[in-house]
Amino acid sequence: MNTKVYLAIDLCKDYTQMAYFLGNMTEPESLTTIKGEQRYLIPTEASLEPHADKEQLKKFLFALIEKAKTMYSIQNIKDIVFTVEYPDGVLVNTIIDIMQEYGIEREHVKVLGHSESLIYYILYQKKELWLNDVFVFDFSQTRFIVRRLSTIKSKRPSPIIVEEMELSSEFSIDMLETPEGRKEADKKLLHILIDLCREHIISTVFLTGIGFYDKWMEESVKFLCMKRRVFQGFNLFVKGACYGLMDVDFLNREKDYQFVCSGRTLLNIELEVEQGNKDGVVLLSGAGVNWYEAGAKTEGILDDTYVLNLKILSSVSKKESSVTIDLHSFPKRPNRTTRVEVILSYTSDRQCVVIVADMGFGDFYKSSGEHMKKIINVEEYL
Repeated sequence: MNTKVYLAIDLCKDYTQMAYFLGNMTEPESLTTIKGEQRYLIPTEASLEPHADKEQLKKFLFALIEKAKTMYSIQNIKDIVFTVEYPDGVLVNTIIDIMQEYGIEREHVKVLGHSESLIYYILYQKKELWLNDVFVFDFSQTRFIVRRLSTIKSKRPSPIIVEEMELSSEFSIDMLETPEGRKEADKKLLHILIDLCREHIISTVFLTGIGFYDKWMEESVKFLCMKRRVFQGFNLFVKGACYGLMDVDFLNREKDYQFVCSGRTLLNIELEVEQGNKDGVVLLSGAGVNWYEAGAKTEGILDDTYVLNLKILSSVSKKESSVTIDLHSFPKRPNRTTRVEVILSYTSDRQCVVIVADMGFGDFYKSSGEHMKKIINVEEYL
């Protein structure tokens, strides 16, 4: 029996939630802060903004994990996953650094966006619930986001696509403080739902977030429940993140799908090379991986050229593009005596950087320190 624990934390600006999974369980279980009561929402006592106080977040996360260990006798944490609204570089690195200080190594820490956690959650539900499109309405104290999940079943692996629609300018928590505001919110949401149902065939709708605590949806709920499954809950993302950890060690359902969502890479980027007098490519980055784990480093020797060519393939449209990196500023040397290093890294899921550096040629030619930098904006190649 697998006694190792998988711990998930949904870290939001307003509230935080936790869930865990043991090898003898059938699904993740949410952690309540008061034993015997359904108290799943924990006020987030730290800022998640860039350049916020790291010590404050560290204190909050340490306290959360210790509470989980004490209340549920959780000791042997194998892996821990955090799910956040959007996994930007600063927040990802801060979380990983804090967990390393706690004693959990980097390879056992993952940070997922809410859209990716949604995909994992849906993969572990009955297929009838995601036969057609799935919509998730996420109404927090700070934002109102609608996510549409769709699957292209005719392709292998099947792309699962999550598109996001921002409605924060239309809805706010403050609207729900008065009967007139609740009625206006209900009316607005009904119009949005009618438009969405005209455009899409919807199997299931999930309502999540503190904004759906109050029973303000009347006409919109009546409309939603016509020929559709509707669920209201608050642990969708934290359970989805926990399923993501489990997936690797257990059913591995991800292998049959390609994730197309915020937080995952959307491009295949290859370097054109010549190997043994034959044209070939070196994969620098594949589509469908967490952006902060993506990237590569390779070396080669320039052979009668001062340019490098990249091939870019969109996983969304299948469009192919070419990018040329000009190296004419590199020192002029005899042919095949300039070794170069090529490094690709992502700064976010929407941008990556390719750096080509002159490495010289052993004792014959020292490195000049010259390098070229190419920024690739992902949206331009989708």
